[in-house]
Amino acid sequence: MSLAGKKMMFTPKGEASRKYAQAWVGMLPEEKSILVDIEDTDVKVLGRSWTAANGNPCALQFAMRDGFDSLPVPGEIVYYGKSSNGQGHLFCKSELSLPEAA
Repeated sequence: MSLAGKKMMFTPKGEASRKYAQAWVGMLPEEKSILVDIEDTDVKVLGRSWTAANGNPCALQFAMRDGFDSLPVPGEIVYYGKSSNGQGHLFCKSELSLPEAA
């Protein structure tokens, strides 16, 4: 199932990712997750895998999170999406879930 075009909840999986979410994605310290708009996979949006997107800001930030939190697991799909502040970010599929119904 593709997540392209869906609103998803981003839940950081490690301490570095949590700090990243608070500093860049707009998540408040008391929040456990935040709503993001998924555009498509990293390959479709960036034109190549995040590992080969030299100089791309969201790929660099994802690489730093990967260094501290071991993201993604081998073979896991990486998605590009935007937070409410309009900035682009990369997310592992395991960090994303459907928002709960109100």
